[in-house]
Amino acid sequence: MFTASTILFLHAETSVHVGSGESHGAVDLAIQREQHTGFPVAPASGVKGAVRSWFADQNGATDRHTAAFGPDTSNAGDHAGAIAFTDARLLLFPVQSMTGVFAWTTCPSVLRRLQRDLDAVGHTAASWDVPSPDEDEAIGTEANVNHTSQSEVLLEERHFAFKSSEAANNVALWLNGNAIPGSEAYDYWSSSTGERLLILHDDAFRDLVQHATEVQARVKLNEQGTTGEDGNLFYQENLPSDALLYAQLLAQDDLSGALGDGGGAEALLRYIRTLDGNRLQIGGDASVGRGLTRVHFLGSDEEDTE
Repeated sequence: MFTASTILFLHAETSVHVGSGESHGAVDLAIQREQHTGFPVAPASGVKGAVRSWFADQNGATDRHTAAFGPDTSNAGDHAGAIAFTDARLLLFPVQSMTGVFAWTTCPSVLRRLQRDLDAVGHTAASWDVPSPDEDEAIGTEANVNHTSQSEVLLEERHFAFKSSEAANNVALWLNGNAIPGSEAYDYWSSSTGERLLILHDDAFRDLVQHATEVQARVKLNEQGTTGEDGNLFYQENLPSDALLYAQLLAQDDLSGALGDGGGAEALLRYIRTLDGNRLQIGGDASVGRGLTRVHFLGSDEEDTE
C-alpha cells in the first residue's frame, strides 16, 4: 500500500516525442493521447523507465535502487519496486500567439484534475477557484501580454475575446510558486507565468492540443539516396518545447527487506526527490535531442528555504 506521495513536474526543454499513438491525416508517427480527452500524455512506464535509468547512471544497482524500482528482469519475481508513477499529464500547452510570441494555455478540466491530484498527495494549498471561460473567450491576468489593445487574442488561427480575472491571477501565482523550477535559469519562465497564462474553454483547448502540436518532416536515408528500399519521407508529431506535464509519484515501504529501518516509504520518496533540478530524457529520438525535460518536485522550493 502506498503511504507517501508527491507530484513531479516535467518542463519540456526540447520537443518531446512519446510515440505509438494512432496515426491521423498526414502524420505517420503520432504522439500518445488520452483516449477520453484526446490530450497528449506520457505513459507511466516511460516516466518510470527514464527515472530508473537516471538513478542507475548516477549510482549503479545499489540495494536502494533495487528496493525503489525492483530487481532486474532475470529476478523480476523476487519482489516489486516500492516506487510507482502515474501517467504524466499535460498541464500547460504552449501555443503561438500573434502578440507576446506564445501563450501557455490550459483549461478548466485540466486545472480541476490537477486540484484532485494535489488533494490525493495531501497538498491543500491549491484551493483557488477555476475560471469558466466561454468557448470564444480566453481568461488571463491583468499582466497578460498575449492580447491586443482591442482585448483580442489570436492563437494560431483562432480568435478569442480576452478577459482578465483575479481567479486566473491566483492560478498563475500557484503555478509560479509550485510548478516552475526555482533556479536562476528559470527566473524568466517563472516571471512569465502570469504574463502568458491563458485559460480556455475545454473544447478550445482540446482543439489546440490536437491541431497545434509540432509536426516535422523527416527523411530516412540509405546509401543510394532518399527513396527506394529503406528510404522514405515521413511526418512525425511532437509535443512542443516549453510544455509542462506532471505525474504523481507514489511510494510504499521497501518490499525487498534489504534496507531495514531505512526502507520506509518516506525515505524512499526522499531518495527519488534527489532527482530534483536535474534533467530526464523522455520518449524517443534521444540522439537528436528530443525529450529533454527539467524535473521539479512539488514543495522543492519550500524545502530549499528551510
